[in-house]
Amino acid sequence: MQQPRAGVPGLLVGDLAPRRDPTRRSIFDGVTREEYAMNVRGRALIGAAVTGALLGGSMAAAGVAAADQILPTGPHGVTYIRTESGRTLCGIEGDHVNCTVQFVNPPLSSTGDIANSVSLNQNGSFTYLAADLGVIDPPHLIRYDQTYIANGWAVEAYSDGTRFTNNRSNEGFWVSVTEVNSLGQM
Repeated sequence: MQQPRAGVPGLLVGDLAPRRDPTRRSIFDGVTREEYAMNVRGRALIGAAVTGALLGGSMAAAGVAAADQILPTGPHGVTYIRTESGRTLCGIEGDHVNCTVQFVNPPLSSTGDIANSVSLNQNGSFTYLAADLGVIDPPHLIRYDQTYIANGWAVEAYSDGTRFTNNRSNEGFWVSVTEVNSLGQM
């Protein structure tokens, strides 16, 4: 008969592993290893889905456009873009986008001034302004028929305007030299 090792209950001299206590249940009791492996994979998938929902904020992901290019955020937290025509220059900063636009027929701002800018908010509202972007970092040129991701917004460039969609709220906007529109949920 083997002698127990001192200080290690249940471990006998010559054993490589402790003996299992017969009163203690195992995770494999009544379950095959294949069933256990499937259960673990299922829990991992559920865990990944819950984690994704928590990080993304919802089980229904926002309709983010597939990007041709992801633009880096500038040193001051703003990504600046310029359209291919050069008539629209925008600063994209998380929850809002500010654009200076060479409007064909400029609208009036809320103060009655002729507007040359528009501010888009992730909540779906926009405001005309008589202002410009001031001193900016070098802008990224956006090409027609290309989609970009910039600072939490999908930016889709077309020859007749640019569509901005906030990746968090899914609110969309159309900005062109002839009009600005809130497109609602995209």
